[in-house]
Amino acid sequence: MQPRYVGHSWNAGRTLMSSRIGSHLKTVVLVDDDIDPFDLGQVWWAINTRVQGSRDIEVLKFSTEPRSDPSVPRDNAEFGDKIIIDATKKLDHPYNDNYGSHWAPVCVPEPEVMELVGLRWKNVMDNEAPEPEKEAELRQFLDGEYEQYWQEWRSKAHVLTEEQMKAELGRSFPVQQAAAFKRNIKKPDKQ
Repeated sequence: MQPRYVGHSWNAGRTLMSSRIGSHLKTVVLVDDDIDPFDLGQVWWAINTRVQGSRDIEVLKFSTEPRSDPSVPRDNAEFGDKIIIDATKKLDHPYNDNYGSHWAPVCVPEPEVMELVGLRWKNVMDNEAPEPEKEAELRQFLDGEYEQYWQEWRSKAHVLTEEQMKAELGRSFPVQQAAAFKRNIKKPDKQ
């Protein structure tokens, strides 16, 4: 789906669950139009990168369930829980300067990286003969020209200011930040 307003995905999920078809569903995962819902790898990627459990998972208790569901207690076989998982990009998500957007861009490895992984996978998992010449050629490209490109990009585009670096360290090491904060608090004079 393409959410048009904050809460749109929740309305879509609840509407689906309350429909005739929804009475046969137990779990609904809502994803954006950049995710192929028929590719479980992409759906799991969306769940792992766009979902926070306390914010994006809703459990609908005492919903009608088919009697054939083995997870429903036998003494209450017509009622169970349904789950809606909102794995869409939230429209109210804060802007991030590093991404130039509200959300991180979808990251897909370069074709050469995937080709190298494919060669190694065939060797390890499928017991096919290794191709050392092809691997060496790919490795040379990745360690040379490709790595140089990314080093130059990092030096220009991904440089944090002193203030940003302190903020990042504070988020990464909150225990140390709390200890430093306690050391800097002045205790009141006793009178």
